[in-house]
Amino acid sequence: MQNKAFESTPSLKSWAVKKSISENDENHLHGFLSLLTDASQLSRFDALTSAYLESNPTFSETLSAIELLTDLILLGRSEHISAFESPSGIDLKVVRSGWIEGLKVLRYPETAQKDLQRGAQLKALPWPPNVKVKTERRGDRHGVEIKVFISSSTDVIKLISSLERIKSDFPV
Repeated sequence: MQNKAFESTPSLKSWAVKKSISENDENHLHGFLSLLTDASQLSRFDALTSAYLESNPTFSETLSAIELLTDLILLGRSEHISAFESPSGIDLKVVRSGWIEGLKVLRYPETAQKDLQRGAQLKALPWPPNVKVKTERRGDRHGVEIKVFISSSTDVIKLISSLERIKSDFPV
């Protein structure tokens, strides 16, 4: 870990040492950090991530957060970011996830607004009572994940019939 960006972000350096990340993973992190060229950007980055990194996030969670934070800092929108807080007694995985979702809303405000509107439309559809629906974004696509328990061929027929009724109301 001999690059200048890691030296300027002590919390990330400490996290990387604790996680024993590979050289390849270190290069991924360095790729984002190398975009932050002035000391104030790196200082802001470190201030925003220190508590987050202390919560022991996974490498992929950290990479997502770093990508979003780097974009927001470079776009000059980091003043809207609240530093990560880890309240005691609450599942840190949920808190980290919520923080990253908040960063996504700041980074992609129009997409986030459209997702909220479409999500409300999708949840308002007359879903069958035995179906659990979760709206989510996967890359460039926003849709629903359907979870259903089927124990017989009759259940399949009922489900298909119920979903057919929803088809015409499904938002495009």
